[in-house]
Amino acid sequence: MKMIALKGPHHKRYVVFNKNGKIIIITSNKNTARMFLDKKNLKLAA
Repeated sequence: MKMIALKGPHHKRYVVFNKNGKIIIITSNKNTARMFLDKKNLKLAA
């Protein structure tokens, strides 16, 4: 799993990808994105 930060003109968005490159979650909260980096919490995104 990988997390990247996208910077916009007024805000930041955090995107979490799995190892196949599929987007798991897009959020503005860094702590939420970190929670989804843990594979145990993957079912919460579905």
